[in-house]
Amino acid sequence: MAHLTSLDGMEVSYDALDVVPRSIAFDFPALPVATTADSLHVVLPQSAQLLGQIAQLEFMFPGYRLNIDTADRALIEEAVELHYHARAAKVVNCEPVFRFRCPNRWESLEPTETNDVRYCEECDQNVYFCRSDDEIATHVELRHCVAFAPPLIDESVTTMGIIEFVDSDDTEFA
Repeated sequence: MAHLTSLDGMEVSYDALDVVPRSIAFDFPALPVATTADSLHVVLPQSAQLLGQIAQLEFMFPGYRLNIDTADRALIEEAVELHYHARAAKVVNCEPVFRFRCPNRWESLEPTETNDVRYCEECDQNVYFCRSDDEIATHVELRHCVAFAPPLIDESVTTMGIIEFVDSDDTEFA
């Protein structure tokens, strides 16, 4: 068991997210990282309740040998929110807003050292996952590709692409 000081760059397997339901991941919080046929790697908050949480997970997932690491609760909560929210990112309904409509899904992009940035091999650019309108505006100014999920509509849908720059003469995507 290791105590992690950062979760940035940690590759999270979508198979592991499929094993641990979203409600459990948010309630504990517990970040499922990887899974095999008989093991499950999870990051839990370092706390006095750690042994009790491990026992609960062993009860909920009896077919798995648990590999546990710990991290600060805030880091785990942020990573759980990002990975579950961006789980099934794909492009939808973006013709009026986006100059370029990306056919990729967030989960198909290459992870980077930062959890909310992925690399797209198709267009050779980083894609930034945005959680707020302010983050989108910042990345629009920097002309970055962005991915975001419309809040409270369908958390399995995320929009990705390059936002139209209305005051720009640059009309071609390179």
